[in-house]
Amino acid sequence: MAAARRSSTGRRFRFSRDLVIRLLVVVPFTLVAGWLSVAVSGANLLRSTRPDLAMRLQPLDARSRARIAEQLATQPPVDRPQLAEAERLSLEALRRDPTLVVAWRTLAMIAAARNQSQRASVMFHFAGLLSKRDLPTQLWLIEERVQANDIDGALQHYDMALRAKPDSGALLFPVLVAAISNDGIMPRLARLLNTMPPWRLSFLSALSAGTSNPENLARFIGQLSRPQTEEERSAVVGAMRGLIDRRQYGPALRVYQLLTGGGAQVSPLLRNGAFDSPNSYPPLDWVLQDDGDFHAEQRPGDQGGTGSRLQIFAASGSGGVAARQLLLLAPGNYAIGAVAGPTSEGRPGQLGWSIQCVSSPTRIPLDQDLPRLSGEIRLGATFSIPGGCTGQWLSLKIRPDFDPGGTGAWMDSIVIQRR
Repeated sequence: MAAARRSSTGRRFRFSRDLVIRLLVVVPFTLVAGWLSVAVSGANLLRSTRPDLAMRLQPLDARSRARIAEQLATQPPVDRPQLAEAERLSLEALRRDPTLVVAWRTLAMIAAARNQSQRASVMFHFAGLLSKRDLPTQLWLIEERVQANDIDGALQHYDMALRAKPDSGALLFPVLVAAISNDGIMPRLARLLNTMPPWRLSFLSALSAGTSNPENLARFIGQLSRPQTEEERSAVVGAMRGLIDRRQYGPALRVYQLLTGGGAQVSPLLRNGAFDSPNSYPPLDWVLQDDGDFHAEQRPGDQGGTGSRLQIFAASGSGGVAARQLLLLAPGNYAIGAVAGPTSEGRPGQLGWSIQCVSSPTRIPLDQDLPRLSGEIRLGATFSIPGGCTGQWLSLKIRPDFDPGGTGAWMDSIVIQRR
């Protein structure tokens, strides 16, 4: 029994000693592995924002070295010792990882700062070969192509940058929009947009900012393929409205003609006076009031047929401008005519129309209340557009009526002719 206990005790002792040996080996290994895991993870998280902290966690981390070098080479004031240290760190990073684009780009920037233009060009191009996603590299390559007057090459790098970094549009789109004013760049940029790059819609939206050459902007839109989606159509409409807001009416009308497919057939005097077409492009089409108590809409006439007319309804106490359109009439004498009548909705309303200069709201070539309607009537008036009145608002109005039930009226076949 005693021998058995000794044997048992011996086994327990040997087991405990084995366990201690394993713990002595495994626990430090586990701690080291855990620390390495934390260090690598921490370095990965910090190398972009705090590469100095990442270096403390992972002294041999090549990416952190490259990021510190980048900061040294770009944060002013940059002096010779700073450039030398940035060069040393970049080279050390590349010895560990020769594919680090940021390190090659930093070396290229250092060469440029030292006026070693050929060396800088070689390194920037090599960085561009390693990755097309590095925006600073693409920006340098764009500038190089611009200096060489290589428009197609510059646009190619714009395309690369915008595909790789969609948020770079905030930086690059204003430059490209401004470039539309250049006759040599404009058609090439249109051809690039017609290849349907993924940034096409975002660029079309940026056109609303306009250019120093609005005529070129209208020509540019004319050289683009037709809008492919509702979003693209809305973006081009935004460009047209931007031209209108800046009172660049001629180019705006040409964009309208492109959107409608009407070309020279679109009347410069009045559009959709018969109210048979959708008002897709206000304010060169009609802007209709849309309110529950006071609204205007296109409806078929009471007698049926295929034509529509403008019907206006105003609740008791409501009234004002029911529809309006931007006119682009040249100075001179004009006549306006229309047909109007009461509706079965509410009491017969009293209509009116006016023409007001956009640039000088106090200049009103026409402001007329029409007779109260008792049946269908034909309307007519004359007016003159003075010089300097390059854009005009034509407004169709209904007078407020405070009797219960509200008022209604319709108008159709509006025509403006030069006298």
